[in-house]
Amino acid sequence: MNLEPDIQFALTRINSALLDGRMDALESALRIIELDRLLSDDTINKVRARNKTPLTLLLTSLAVSNNIQPQRAQHWLDCYQSITKKQLQGSLQHLPRQHVLIYSIQSIFDEDAQPLNLLEQYIGEDQDWLDALELLVDHHAWNSVVFLIEFLGKQHSPLIVWLNLAKTLVERAKIFFDESGNAHPDVNYIQLARLFDLCSQASNNADMPEVGAEMRLLQAKSFEMAGQYDQAIALLEKCFNSNKHLDAYYVMARCYCKSQRKLQSIETLDSLLKMKAHAEKNSSIKELEIAQENQGQQVRPNEFNVQLASLALK
Repeated sequence: MNLEPDIQFALTRINSALLDGRMDALESALRIIELDRLLSDDTINKVRARNKTPLTLLLTSLAVSNNIQPQRAQHWLDCYQSITKKQLQGSLQHLPRQHVLIYSIQSIFDEDAQPLNLLEQYIGEDQDWLDALELLVDHHAWNSVVFLIEFLGKQHSPLIVWLNLAKTLVERAKIFFDESGNAHPDVNYIQLARLFDLCSQASNNADMPEVGAEMRLLQAKSFEMAGQYDQAIALLEKCFNSNKHLDAYYVMARCYCKSQRKLQSIETLDSLLKMKAHAEKNSSIKELEIAQENQGQQVRPNEFNVQLASLALK
């Protein structure tokens, strides 16, 4: 969920001015970049994922005023105003109590909010479910989001809901994890591992092994961040026969290192380097074969071809 550099720069300036209450600086910062880009649903989504509530309220309000994807902007404005005011706002006031968005919002601003009786059903369109789950994840309401996804799993929900949820979690994983391997204090990685586990099960049931492998890798990373290294390693071993095997070896080496098993860490990194070298060699051979095929009869037997020579030396 990386922001483009110019948008990142503008948002940093806007957020600082907003928090400091400097209206002149805020007006100046808002002119840095085109409003269509600054107030797009994509930008607002990335700001929401970073749990920047004041900035989200400002951007959605401006998007509504400037008629930039106004329906979605108004929807998120109603959601975030409801959370900050601890009372349902706008169109949310007209939704029935069993609507999934109502549960999501109330469980964020009221920690004592109780889920519906098990005999009742949560309702909502596919987009409503995704929005509700995103709100819970972005506000780090881990217990509530696990409850809701477990409920979802019992309802034989459409595949599209699980795919969209998996996409949301993969996008936000870039915020939950960084390359240093250090944990964020406000993320419950055990609950996050549970979320990835549920999505992995749904992906495997839908015969989508590649999505399942991605979820297992992220589940293992969650266990790593939680200090549960043996559980992480056990999961990573299941990724060795998937398209995520190189990433799995790298994370496994890190788990061994963190758990003071330095020899196993070195051995795992050695295996990773050998596999990467083998993969690069196969890639170069494939490029050479394609180049030779494309050249066909154009190259005479005694003619030196620079392109083929350079590929052969890779």
